[in-house]
This record gives sequence, C-alpha cells and structure tokens, in this order.
Amino acid sequence: LVVSALLLVAAIYTRQSYALAAPLAAFVWLWTHDRRQALGLAALVGGLSLLLFLVLNVLTRGGFYFNIVTANVNEFDIERVQHKWRELREAAPILLVLGGAFLFLAPRRVRTWSLLAPYLIGACLSAVTIGKIGSNINYLLELSVALSLVAGAFVVWSRKHPWLRAGLLVLLAIQTGLLMRATLRGPVEGLKWRVLPTRELDNRDFKNLNWVIKSADGPVLADE
Repeated sequence: LVVSALLLVAAIYTRQSYALAAPLAAFVWLWTHDRRQALGLAALVGGLSLLLFLVLNVLTRGGFYFNIVTANVNEFDIERVQHKWRELREAAPILLVLGGAFLFLAPRRVRTWSLLAPYLIGACLSAVTIGKIGSNINYLLELSVALSLVAGAFVVWSRKHPWLRAGLLVLLAIQTGLLMRATLRGPVEGLKWRVLPTRELDNRDFKNLNWVIKSADGPVLADE
C-alpha cells in the first residue's frame, strides 16, 4: 500500500491531472475489496501530496505555487475541446464505442469493472481539460491508456465465444489501421511538409536553426 501511494504521488508531481484517474481507480477498486485499505491509500496519497506541496512551497518562498498553479490558470476554450473530440472520434471510433459499451453494458460483477470503469471516467474528465489554452495532445494520454485497457478486457471476455472474439480482433485490427492513418496524416505529413526542398523559406529557416544549435556553447534544450 505504501509503495503504491508513493508511486501515485510521484505521478501527481509529474503532472497535476494525474491526481484524478489512477488514484480514483485504485481507491474504488480497493473499496470493493477492503474499505480500510481504500481509506488508508486515500490518506497516504492525500497527506503525502499535501506535505510535499507545503515543503516545496516553503523552500521556494511561494514560487512553487505560483509557477504550478497561478501561472497555469489559462483561458478555457470549448471550441478546442470540440475540435479535439472530432479528431479523436475520427482516429479511434472503435475504441470509443468499446469504452461506452464497457461503462454502460458491462456487468458490475465482472472483476475488472471496479478498476477500469473509474479509471476511464477519470481519464475522460482529465481529457476535457485539453480545452485549456496551451494544452496539447498529451492531455489525452490517460484516455488512450483507459481505452486500450478496456479493449483488452473485451478480448479476454470473448475467449468463450470464438466467433465473437474473431470479430473483435478484426475490429481492433481496423482500429490500429485508423490510428496509423491519423499519425501519417498528422505529425508525419506535417514534418515532411516542413522540410521539403521546394519550400525554400522553411528550408532556409531549418538550416539557420541548425547553425545556431551547432555553434551554441554547452547543451541545448529543445523538444524538436
């Protein structure tokens, strides 16, 4: 329990939104097995997170709160959420259908329901925060994990029905193809377009940037 709490706190301090889906799933799953352990986990995660926050804030003289909380209060754009939802719906329709079916049709007596359902719900709520100005597709990481876990659960449940299992695997193969298409159309095609020799202006900019990086003293921090 202690190790799990430490790992959850470590995840929360890499990204604030990680304070929702995984801790919620762990708490609900434990609650269905041993309520005392569930409460113990909640106390450990909440207490350690708060203690670490106070220590860091004191050591930085309020800088930790300012940079993590105050500086991140950006405008929320609902149109951005709608745009990302359309992209996700186009790229992962089968996974989304499986996710909805899992929440509303899967029997509660299934052993993994109390773990995967709260994780999926928490991941959906975290994904909505992609509407915050400055956010990017990494806000959908937990939702991607949740949908993948649900797909795996469906594959396991279909073992006793060979034809159902075969159909499900075909659908997931199609889904993989849709995801690959989305990747090729998006990031890969965008990068190709930027470095084409015919785009002389962009190409020159890349060469200039390359020279700046090579001639700089010391390490250069960059995400591209």
